[in-house]
Amino acid sequence: MSNKIKHAGIIETIGDEFVRVRILQNSACNECKVASHCNASDTKEKMIDIQVCKEHNYKLGDEVVISAKKSVAFKADFLAYILPLTIMLISLFTIKILTANEPLAALSSLCSLAVYYIVLFLTKKKIQRGIHFEIE
Repeated sequence: MSNKIKHAGIIETIGDEFVRVRILQNSACNECKVASHCNASDTKEKMIDIQVCKEHNYKLGDEVVISAKKSVAFKADFLAYILPLTIMLISLFTIKILTANEPLAALSSLCSLAVYYIVLFLTKKKIQRGIHFEIE
């Protein structure tokens, strides 16, 4: 079993140190025979910037395969889903226990999420350094 996640893509933009690749991300049920009749099937277009060396020989429109380690996917899932849910639940139950005020607890848990996503936005450059894609 491979330790990498791979996606096929097309080069959209070429810079000195970065290549922007467009990938189509399909949902798991997209391969189903009745997917065209179901609203659950979903395809999303994503643009990914990949750092390359200056001596690259890529051209616009080239089909490439990009990959990332599975640990990168776990890190992204952790930052996007697991950590905010944990913060929200801890905030909700802590305020509920301390004040016995449910509306205040709900509002504070939503505010804690807002603060979390603001901090996430402010540290996105640091996070991007830890999430690395490469062209195979």
